[in-house]
Amino acid sequence: MRTSGTERRAAAGFLAPFVVLFAAFFVLPIGYAIYQSLLKVERAGPLGLGGARTVFAGLSNYRDALTDSAFTDSILRVLLFAAVVGIHAQFLSMALSAWAKMSLIF
Repeated sequence: MRTSGTERRAAAGFLAPFVVLFAAFFVLPIGYAIYQSLLKVERAGPLGLGGARTVFAGLSNYRDALTDSAFTDSILRVLLFAAVVGIHAQFLSMALSAWAKMSLIF
């Protein structure tokens, strides 16, 4: 089935608001966050009060985070929490579903 030019324009008209909002509120903030994560603020003067300048840090921020034992321990805690909660939530939802199904039958 072939589509006409007006159908394509209508489809583009319906998709345009989604694409604009998706880019504005999802793609651009993620891109900006990635850009910011590659920068480092260097401060000068006593106690860092002499001014600040932003320099490119590359992947050193990621290296510093991944080699920090407190950060890696916190990641492991979050993964353990997600696994425990996920498993319990799955079993609880299945039990409640079975109970609801049985109470509807009888």
